[in-house]
Amino acid sequence: LTMSTDSSNFTALLVDDELYFRRFISQVIGKSGVSNIVQAADGFEAVTQFEATKPDMVILDINMPNKNGLATLRDLRKTSDEVPIFMLTSTADEYIVEQCVVDGADFLLRKDVPANELSQQLGELIAENFPDLANVTQS
Repeated sequence: LTMSTDSSNFTALLVDDELYFRRFISQVIGKSGVSNIVQAADGFEAVTQFEATKPDMVILDINMPNKNGLATLRDLRKTSDEVPIFMLTSTADEYIVEQCVVDGADFLLRKDVPANELSQQLGELIAENFPDLANVTQS
């Protein structure tokens, strides 16, 4: 079993309660070479999908009803401490940022920046973490 990512099997779990935002992020990561995108609208759904699909990366919104991103992050980390988890936040609240880091988030992305900025950041993040994916989109 090699660690090299087969892009056809590469799966991202995208967790956000806002549909339009999930669509936006799906487009962005699609351009980065992510073909399989599993979506969840809240933390409970996220945990279920995570266990069912065993994704290669998770993009997780902090501010969600039913079960917020921090609680979800903790639950996902109980299942796997390997999978990169990128948090989306529209707050710069230091406590929340610290909690994310303590609870095992790999990176925090601000949602309240211009769309092109966010998509660029996310694209770079994916390219850095999963160089094999980028090769596919270049061809």
